[in-house]
Amino acid sequence: MAEPVLTTTVLSAGVGAVFGFLSAVGKNYLDARRKVDEDLRTRRSSPYQELWNKTQSFQLWPRKEASYTEVEEFQRQLTGWYYNSGGMLLSKSGQRAYERLQERLNSVIRFGRGMTGEKRNTTSIPDEDWTAIEVRCSRLRAALTDDLLSWRSGRQLV
Repeated sequence: MAEPVLTTTVLSAGVGAVFGFLSAVGKNYLDARRKVDEDLRTRRSSPYQELWNKTQSFQLWPRKEASYTEVEEFQRQLTGWYYNSGGMLLSKSGQRAYERLQERLNSVIRFGRGMTGEKRNTTSIPDEDWTAIEVRCSRLRAALTDDLLSWRSGRQLV
């Protein structure tokens, strides 16, 4: 009769040991993942702020006119930021938003390339192009805030 009790005890101890081991491995994984996430968020903070500031040219309020030359300069600034500051820090959603913005800028710039230099400097882009760029800037800013978790409450972070 002592044998089943011994078997149950050994089996229970084995299950407890396996569970304890798996719990420790899981906790270590989650702790390491949290540290990586915190490090990435810290590394993103400054470059994301820089990119956020660059997009203010195409903000909803107050709306400003933009020439084809200004759009081309804006694209150069974004490209410089991407390759010098933060492109490799973008999440997949941030990367998609950045690419969509660049694609729209490209199409606007392509249209303006047929103009002479002075005309490109003084001609404002059409309202629909300005709005499309503004919307894409807004989506990019939203992706940046998602990456930084800055629009989430503390309860959602846990």
